[in-house]
Amino acid sequence: HEGLRKEEDLQRHLLHLQLQLAVQQQTASDLRQVRDGLQRERKRLQKSHEGLRKEEDLQRHLLHLQLQLAVQQQTASDLRQVRDGLQRERKRLQKSHEGLRKE
Repeated sequence: HEGLRKEEDLQRHLLHLQLQLAVQQQTASDLRQVRDGLQRERKRLQKSHEGLRKEEDLQRHLLHLQLQLAVQQQTASDLRQVRDGLQRERKRLQKSHEGLRKE
């Protein structure tokens, strides 16, 4: 029973991590869209030579968003690695559980 409980706990944890990963990927996608919009706006301002201060503010905001995006992508990558490790552990436990059933 302990092996089965461990496998169920791992399965729940895996589902939780997959949900977190989906949220992180969506957040990264949203940040990319905002970043792209800000880059278009920055180019527009550069062409018209309007509001140098506005452009500097946009530049700072863009750098901040790029940093946030990098953090989100790293978090998503970390979650993928944990998920993959949990999937390997679950398969190992399933094989072990099947071996115990045969005995």
